[in-house]
Amino acid sequence: MNVLKVFMLRSAIVVFWIAVGIGLLSIPRLTSWLSMRFERPFITVFTWGNMFDIARVRAFEKETGIKVFLNFYTTNEELHKKLLSSQGDGYDLIIPSDYAVEKLKKEGLLKKIDKSKITFLSHINQHLLNLPFDQHNEYTVPWAWELYGLGVNVDYFAQQRNFRGLNKKQVKNFFENKGWGALFDCCPQGYSVVMTSDPLEIFSFGALYLRNRGEELGPQYNNLLQLLVRQRSWVEAYSSFRADYFLITGNSPLAVTTTAQMWQGIKNNDAFEFIVPQEGTYATIENFALPGASKKDDLVYAFINYMSSPESVVKHFEKFSFFPACESYLDSIELDVSQLKLRAIAREHQQKLMFFKAFLSDQEKYRLWVALKATRS
Repeated sequence: MNVLKVFMLRSAIVVFWIAVGIGLLSIPRLTSWLSMRFERPFITVFTWGNMFDIARVRAFEKETGIKVFLNFYTTNEELHKKLLSSQGDGYDLIIPSDYAVEKLKKEGLLKKIDKSKITFLSHINQHLLNLPFDQHNEYTVPWAWELYGLGVNVDYFAQQRNFRGLNKKQVKNFFENKGWGALFDCCPQGYSVVMTSDPLEIFSFGALYLRNRGEELGPQYNNLLQLLVRQRSWVEAYSSFRADYFLITGNSPLAVTTTAQMWQGIKNNDAFEFIVPQEGTYATIENFALPGASKKDDLVYAFINYMSSPESVVKHFEKFSFFPACESYLDSIELDVSQLKLRAIAREHQQKLMFFKAFLSDQEKYRLWVALKATRS
């Protein structure tokens, strides 16, 4: 009898999770049905959670009469899996990152952009166009971007024995010259670091460090795994958000972060610096793209153009701090000191940007990530 109860309980759990999965995949169709029920034009946008200002979305709905359903994902991998499982059916607009575009394009999940319907092309930062992941921007239009770098509490280091006697500028110069090695060689210096929580980003920073030392990635990426396992003993946390929190609390004086994340930290604390290593840095571009199954092009282009209007671009920058693709629109507002500093850094490095590449298969990435997390810190 107990065996039967266990079997029935396990069966119920399996059925429950299958139902949840089917329900999640059906959300786009459900929102479509609801909108058709009320005979109102609508689009379904599959996007990052912090990409669109809800106030601007509501203003667009009020002005155009087009209802916008927002569905959210947390990683490009999640976007890819859901788009692949539905073949894009139920989604009208997506916002993939640069490296994800190449994969979606190869699998035939995107349709070409009708540039005649884009009203702001001439205002896009030219350094964000015609990049390797989408030559000639046939499938994407850039929306927002940010730089990766090192968030540093320079006051902390100026007070440490190994750095004593150095002023803030000299500490900053040290980390610019030390570069990404500051993340992997720091144990003898006695400080901890914060890495991002995205496996592809972590593996990319490790691979960049090894290449800068003249090392090629070994068979099955064992030397990359060894590097990250060794580093783990001084990693305070793997976190892609609120790097400034770790700097403010003193939990870690050094963190991998982005320009958007560091804006508030720099604004509120003059001990913090955003530093780009001299060997260069990665950038990420979030892009407008239409799934191949979308049949609402005119509605989608109306939304894209509205979000990319000067007023909307400024509102999004003030809320989220991502650099807009139409960066020249920011000339119409007064930027604070921290925004000016980060904008100057971005302009200095925008001609030599590097982008993350999916150099690992999903299986290899999963294997390395599990192996890394399984090690004791």
